[in-house]
Amino acid sequence: GKVAIIILSVRGQKADRMAGLKVGADDYITKPIDLDELLARIRAVLRRAHPTVQRVIVGRLLIDFRTQRATRGDQPVRLTHREFELLRYLAERRDHVVHRDELLREVWGYLVDTTMTRTVDQTIARLRKKIEPDPHHPEFLKTAHRDGYCLSAVEEN
Repeated sequence: GKVAIIILSVRGQKADRMAGLKVGADDYITKPIDLDELLARIRAVLRRAHPTVQRVIVGRLLIDFRTQRATRGDQPVRLTHREFELLRYLAERRDHVVHRDELLREVWGYLVDTTMTRTVDQTIARLRKKIEPDPHHPEFLKTAHRDGYCLSAVEEN
């Protein structure tokens, strides 16, 4: 199986972080770090290393988490790493509301911080433009009572 690697370092310069990620680390964390945040980041890295949902169909889009590819028919759809992670997390809990705080903690590895909730909303908005026929009236990636989001998808094996 795949071994997950997290670098924990006092060196927090961008060049250091980029070098660590470039050599294959799954995450780069600078000290000091809060224990809850460290545990959230470990859970996020382990989830990426061992996905429970392999592929989902969202409307006409096929999303394959193993290969990190999304296609509509035979056309590739470009998704960022974070968009794949967000979709994967929602797909593992499809048809259930997932709160923004949980997404921040589990997908981004952030401790809950109200200044960061726009990050989730902005990523959802970008994703809707890529996967929804009408992003302003989403069919698949729905907002739930200002609290979170819910994905309607069909799982494929």
